[in-house]
Amino acid sequence: MIGRDDIGKRAQAVTHQRRNVGLHEQAAAFAAQSYDCTGILLKAIENAANANGGKLPARADVCKAVRALQNFHGVTATITFNTKGDPAKGKYFIIQVSSPDPAKWAANRIDQTLDIAPPQ
Repeated sequence: MIGRDDIGKRAQAVTHQRRNVGLHEQAAAFAAQSYDCTGILLKAIENAANANGGKLPARADVCKAVRALQNFHGVTATITFNTKGDPAKGKYFIIQVSSPDPAKWAANRIDQTLDIAPPQ
């Protein structure tokens, strides 16, 4: 699971910021990926608007801007997309589940992290 405090320096920084504003509970499962998706979309909209002379871009132009996005520094990873819109490499986590109880997910251990390219 992403959303644990031990997934990297960027995630730790976000966790620290959450705690500074009084959010002490653990982030929901996949919150970090949602945060990155939002950032990617906002950056693509910005890039498409800039390419359109500062005017509102068309959806197709935003889609092209997502595919052209390179080295987006997200919470979960640095993300680059291929021409199909897939991440150039996907991050997969093999987790040793110690309890199926969501309240105890923080105790689950990341056994292995894999970076795998999508099929061609």
